[in-house]
Amino acid sequence: MRPATDEEIAELEAGLDGLPEGPWAYRPNELDDWGVVRTRFNAVVANSRAGSFDNETPEARDRCRAAGLDPYEAVGRHIARCSPDLIRSLLARLKAAEG
Repeated sequence: MRPATDEEIAELEAGLDGLPEGPWAYRPNELDDWGVVRTRFNAVVANSRAGSFDNETPEARDRCRAAGLDPYEAVGRHIARCSPDLIRSLLARLKAAEG
């Protein structure tokens, strides 16, 4: 694994400005399709449906729903873990380790 560059760290810090406070959670509601990340106040932060799963068709979606599967869950949960709170914490640890 390569170390983060100063520019990447600066981008992470700058990217935190204006983001909704965490914690974020992967929690679609009954009106959502799949892939929704929300704040603790239930505001939508992101939708992890950036790509599509294989053969996404109405029939494939129906099969996933019937089986209780969410093809976007892994991506949505990862986005939720990357909430501003965690990024700030990681940046603080990095700065402390650098002394």
